[in-house]
Amino acid sequence: MDKYANTSGATIPMILDETHKAGKIKNGSNILFAAVGSCWTYGAAIIKWSNG
Repeated sequence: MDKYANTSGATIPMILDETHKAGKIKNGSNILFAAVGSCWTYGAAIIKWSNG
C-alpha cells in the first residue's frame, strides 16, 4: 500500500513479483496466498515454488 495504493486484484501478483526479484523466495518454498475483497469475497491458495 505504501508504494501503489489500492491495486485490487493485482495485489498478489505484484507482491509475488517483488518478493521473487528480491530473492526472498527459494526453490521448494511453500507460499500461502490469501485475499479478501468487497462483499465478503475471499480466496486462498498454497503453492510450492519451483524455478524449473
